[in-house]
Amino acid sequence: MTKISASVSLDDEQWDHKPSSKLQYGSEVDKFGNPKTEVRVIGARLGSSIEEVTPKSLARFIARGQTWSPFVFNVCPNWKRPRRVEGLFKSCQVFAIDFDNGESTEEIQLRAAELGLKFSIIHHSFSSTPEHPKHRGIIFTDREISDFETAKKISTGLAYAFDGDKQCIDVARLYFGSTSNSIISVEAEYVASIGDLEKIAQEVNADQYLTKSERNVAKPEGSEWGDSKLQRKILGGLTAAKRSYVKKKVLGILKDVETFDGKKGSRYECVWRNASRLARMPEVVGSAAYQWMLESIEKNPHFADWDWDASNVVLSAIQWSSDHADEPV
Repeated sequence: MTKISASVSLDDEQWDHKPSSKLQYGSEVDKFGNPKTEVRVIGARLGSSIEEVTPKSLARFIARGQTWSPFVFNVCPNWKRPRRVEGLFKSCQVFAIDFDNGESTEEIQLRAAELGLKFSIIHHSFSSTPEHPKHRGIIFTDREISDFETAKKISTGLAYAFDGDKQCIDVARLYFGSTSNSIISVEAEYVASIGDLEKIAQEVNADQYLTKSERNVAKPEGSEWGDSKLQRKILGGLTAAKRSYVKKKVLGILKDVETFDGKKGSRYECVWRNASRLARMPEVVGSAAYQWMLESIEKNPHFADWDWDASNVVLSAIQWSSDHADEPV
């Protein structure tokens, strides 16, 4: 019998509760001295470590409360390690669907059977209760997917076919583990055919839900985003020499965008890399990075026929950098 296994991103830390987006993680703070939350720190860390798992071993990790992602990512040129971001997607062989509307286990299994599928793992989430059950269904596939568009289409198709949580279409999504008694079932020998999953995506017309502007485009909230008043205050608090240094560094980053000609990488890589560089500077707030980047893109004719939404690519890079503002390694 062939052993079923797949590579996933896995965090080592074990939790006995759902990590919080409000509670501070230890003494961690961002570049403005604001507390970094449990979710934010885990999110920044996840992606660095890859684990080869079977359905049984992944179920054990989940039961220990470990955070994971079905997706494996390429090394970030700036951080010198893999980073959990759609733009760095490398591969996946596992998909997950969240059911938060109170469906029973039997209803979820019946819908899977109607689609010709089974779940490799079904488990309750941290916030599941007898009165309002919440499930996660996990599917191992028969082969690894290395094409981003295929992975995105399948994740979207599954979310809509099951009427699950639509956030699961994010091909960089993390999933929290759960409790020791959360595992409902494990189908250790089952894998879904990629062909069958592509057929499901086609039947629900997953293409209609896909646009190239969907990658992590939520506008960053809070003080990391900042405004022009905060930007002036930060610069005004610097010494003249430091202010001059910051100005030269910012102009150098923007010049990289304004003079980009396609000889060194793609336009997406250029915009993502430089927006991220700006956003990670302690002296630059997100709103300034956003405005300056769009102005520089507008100045460069090489971006005139770019088929990506520049605003959303810049926002996604700033959002990611804001959420993952630890130091490069």
